[in-house]
Parts: sequence; C-alpha cells; structure tokens
Amino acid sequence: MREISLTANLKPEQTIRIVASAARQLGYSVGFTGDWELTLKKGGLLSNLLAGPLAPPRDFRVVVRERSDKTVEVSISLNKPWWSGMVGLRRLRSQAQALADAVESAIRESGGKILERQTS
Repeated sequence: MREISLTANLKPEQTIRIVASAARQLGYSVGFTGDWELTLKKGGLLSNLLAGPLAPPRDFRVVVRERSDKTVEVSISLNKPWWSGMVGLRRLRSQAQALADAVESAIRESGGKILERQTS
C-alpha cells in the first residue's frame, strides 16, 4: 500500500479543513505545502532511534483534488522509511488506515458522503 484515496461529495475548501482537523485530533502536526496539499507528521528520528523499527516516523502527504464531476478526492500517501523494516512498515500502514478512517468519519460528521475508498 502506497496510497489511500477517498472520494466525497464536498467542496475542496471544506474538505481540506476537515482533513487538517481530523489529523490534529490524532496528534499530527499539520503543514500546508500548497492550497490543496498538506504534510502530516508524527514521531521523528529521535523516537525511531529510541524505539527502533517499532515506531517509524509517520509522515503523510495529503492532496485534495476537485474532480470533473464536482466530487472531491482525498489522497493520503505514506512515506516508507527504509530503516524501519517490515514491522515498522506494517505499523505505518496501520497508522495510514487509522488516519483515513478518521478523515472518513469527520467527512460523514460534516454531512458529507464517502462515495469511494481505494487502497493502492
């Protein structure tokens, strides 16, 4: 898994705020790298050195795109730290799923509807 995509029936402006809020509630620091792009960070090199591959840094790139049918796509891409090994990669994938679940829940709570969820 490299990416999780959610398609919803909201406007991009509302969606980016929902994603940022959901990420902050999970303890991620949120950075805006463009109008429709976020970087989410949790953990870091120091925690990785102390806990080893069991605690890889969780860095995600989130892009919100308005599609031609006026729906919005949220793409959550994860990093793959080479030093974390298979155990760390499984944990990272699990964290990405938890983030996508939180975003999906927040979209629904805001009155939106998830039209599709894909993992690639």
